[in-house]
Amino acid sequence: FHALAEDFPLLLVLDDLHWADQTSIEFFTSLFAGLEGVPVFVLALARPSLDERLPEWDQTLRVLKTLRVSYQRLPLAPISREDSLALVSQILQQAGALPPALSALILFQAGGNPYYIEEIVKMLIEEKVIRPGEPDWAASAGTALPSIRVPRSLEGVIQARLDALAPEEKLTLQRAAIFPQEFWDDAVLRLDPEDPGIRRALELLAQRGLIVPRAPSSFEAAHEFSFKHHILRKATYETVLLKLRKQYHQQAAQWLEEHAGERLSEYQGKIAEHYERAGCNDKAAECLLQMCVAAYKMGVFPPALAAVERALRLTAEDDLPRRIPVIYWLAQVQEKMGQFVQARENDQWVIQQGQSAPGMLTYAAQAAQALSWVLSVQGKMDEAKACAEDAYRWAGQLQDEVLLARTRAQRMNFLDLPPEEYRAEIYAVLREFEALGLKPFMAVTWLNIGIFEFTQCNHAAAGEAYQNGLDIYRQIGHKWGEANCYGNLGLVLRQQGDLQGALQHQQEYRRIALEIGDQEGVAISGANRGHIWLELASPDLALAFLQEVVTTLSTQNKA
Repeated sequence: FHALAEDFPLLLVLDDLHWADQTSIEFFTSLFAGLEGVPVFVLALARPSLDERLPEWDQTLRVLKTLRVSYQRLPLAPISREDSLALVSQILQQAGALPPALSALILFQAGGNPYYIEEIVKMLIEEKVIRPGEPDWAASAGTALPSIRVPRSLEGVIQARLDALAPEEKLTLQRAAIFPQEFWDDAVLRLDPEDPGIRRALELLAQRGLIVPRAPSSFEAAHEFSFKHHILRKATYETVLLKLRKQYHQQAAQWLEEHAGERLSEYQGKIAEHYERAGCNDKAAECLLQMCVAAYKMGVFPPALAAVERALRLTAEDDLPRRIPVIYWLAQVQEKMGQFVQARENDQWVIQQGQSAPGMLTYAAQAAQALSWVLSVQGKMDEAKACAEDAYRWAGQLQDEVLLARTRAQRMNFLDLPPEEYRAEIYAVLREFEALGLKPFMAVTWLNIGIFEFTQCNHAAAGEAYQNGLDIYRQIGHKWGEANCYGNLGLVLRQQGDLQGALQHQQEYRRIALEIGDQEGVAISGANRGHIWLELASPDLALAFLQEVVTTLSTQNKA
């Protein structure tokens, strides 16, 4: 969006946001937070059910105002009586012969809800109170207005329409309601392969306006549909027998797994939701952990945190083979989001449990390496060095060449080597990663080379190393790495006297940090911008940015 907005302002429309899952909401929040100063207008449309499910989200968006991102909520009231009359007339296009009292009854019961009006009319047509015809519609002969029973609520109207369905149609609609958003004929058929009438029932349901065909379909050889309204889907779902729901959800998850193919990561959230509702907590947690790892490797941390926290809730406390990997990844995400206290505690737990649990020493070694970094950030260098040594020793015991190269690189930070020896060692580590084809570790090694060269006042060499790291991070789509390279390139430009260039790089650092939920990065970029504005003889701006840093840090639980 930032790249597109460089050429022209953008309008981004998010329709039916109430359908979004937790991970998508977290992503949109991060996206919105990174729009400061960018000509992007976001129009998000949602029903009240979003507030019911995520009551805190509106307050989260209001906080964006402190980041100078404009946010305004526009509640939509029921339509006026005049507009309701116009809508009734539009729906009953050929209903000039209907008694005015019948139109008035529809209008009164609907209470300004357009969908209610539409459903009442369809219900009356299905009950043959209204008789569509050519050229005009009419009320059925002999129908007395006082005898017409119109449910008082939208849910009542929907329930009346469900009750009027033929058994095959109702059963098919119930199976389709297992899917919270879109569904497919082949997937519904999977829930009962012995039922030959499912596809015909879907056609009839579409003719009744209860479901809507969608094209193109997300899956080849499967026709895609969605419910006309989320209230209809919810009401239908509630009629599914509890003993069948778990069975259907498990079958739905299996169908998605089988058909997603290379797009499995795209459907992991839906698959996890189905497995969780099926009571298959281990399978759900496995999907959620895969979502976490995928988001983490892209450097997008809020959705990673949401996924791994859900995975942890679904993992039994005494199931160490499943719980250790989940808590390990939770610690890694927390560290990247600046939650150092929580990350340290979780890394320590993984180290303790991983040493004794069969087959878990790899996680103990990785956690020790990660904890070494956290402790060094907190200034606890002796403890950090001990963790780095443990990680290196365990990697050797495991004979894991990738882990050995990673822990060797971390251990180097605590070796008191002369500059030339350190330079030779770190380039040797880089060659190891290049030989193994490990681009993420190649990128972070270039970042570390840049830091080393910067401390040696070799600013040109530092800039070249940071740029190499940035190029690789862009290739693999790792946002955290991109952000840190921009920030460090900004420091190089500042030392070289290019203060405007330095400021632009720090702004890009902050933008990405906000986007991915890296509060530590937000604080660092703010401090750097404050110092740059001070050198640009703008003390008021410098003070504003430094105050923002204090505000950001005050929200973080740091030791």
